[in-house]
Amino acid sequence: MRPSLYLAGFQARTFHGPGRKLCAMALPRRWEHGDGRVAVAAPFEDDLRAVQATGDLAAYRAACERRWQTFAELGRFERDRFRCVVHADPGPRPTQSPVVDGDTLFCACAALDSPRWKHPCHLEILAPFLVRAGWDVVLWGRRIEWTCPDVFYSPESERAVYADTGETYDPATYGWPNAETT
Repeated sequence: MRPSLYLAGFQARTFHGPGRKLCAMALPRRWEHGDGRVAVAAPFEDDLRAVQATGDLAAYRAACERRWQTFAELGRFERDRFRCVVHADPGPRPTQSPVVDGDTLFCACAALDSPRWKHPCHLEILAPFLVRAGWDVVLWGRRIEWTCPDVFYSPESERAVYADTGETYDPATYGWPNAETT
């Protein structure tokens, strides 16, 4: 059985899993650290500041995809290698710990159906990378699976789909433009 990993906003507690709440943000505020931080799931600070300054979502998506493709190729999202930094209790030194079944990666973004929603969330771009690495991902309450629908396997036919409908998952669902089309 594949381990479950939940992706949602910090305030969207109904979408959180039963495990730890782990920050996946480039610039978390003091109250947004949760039980630990997963740096490889966060965008680069420079990329975040650039999209905040320019509003260029296509460039931001492309930068995130390049970052996470590199981490995926290095195996950093695989179950035994996907790590978080947690603060030791008691003690001042943080320690590394594996991300485990039931943990939630959160950010400060609002859900698509929230009146607070202003822009898409980077976790929507990250989801397919985690699914491909063997995680059972629940994004904003919807399970995403990795599938190869062709009778004869080919890497080009692999894709992420919503488990409840079988529809192909694409971050564009949430408003993310493709870098190639802009």
